[in-house]
Amino acid sequence: MKPEFDINTERTLLGAAIRDARKRSGLTQDQAAGALDITQSQLSMLENGRRRLSADMALKMSAVYGENIAETGLPKLKEGGAAEALTALLEFAGRSGSDKLVQSAENYISLCCYLLLRNIYLANPHNSERIFSLGGDDLTRLERLLADEPRKIAAYARTAKDVKRAALEPDEYATAQFLQLIKSCESRFGGLDN
Repeated sequence: MKPEFDINTERTLLGAAIRDARKRSGLTQDQAAGALDITQSQLSMLENGRRRLSADMALKMSAVYGENIAETGLPKLKEGGAAEALTALLEFAGRSGSDKLVQSAENYISLCCYLLLRNIYLANPHNSERIFSLGGDDLTRLERLLADEPRKIAAYARTAKDVKRAALEPDEYATAQFLQLIKSCESRFGGLDN
């Protein structure tokens, strides 16, 4: 499947965002390069989109520039699919009136994404586990918790007094979109075996 963004354009945009963050921090290229423990030439290549930004470098830049470089210049999610499913899930949880249900759903989504990101990132043998603070027994515990969490969240939604269960359905204007989303999500089930 071909990505919906051009990597060269994305690198150029990210490079410009990195340069803007450096300038906002008040640092020259030489000063920033020294603080990042790279050469001025390497920083220039990052800022001009001629060099790939590693996760380690994004973390260093975030610390040096005082802002989150990891969120800068990311490709936009395409409409529909996972982004739409996440939005629908959080809207439903929000309709329940239960802060605990919303927080549980947000935690579950974030930790599932974290685990998937971690595994994909570490598939590259050149990438380091240094950027992750969880490992070993904590990682095993997280995987176990995530396997059981959907059942716990659903049980809470069915039984908790602070959950308005009648609100947990789409409004009349969103029913068709909701059914389309359900079909789209279910169609992905077959892709898990590949």
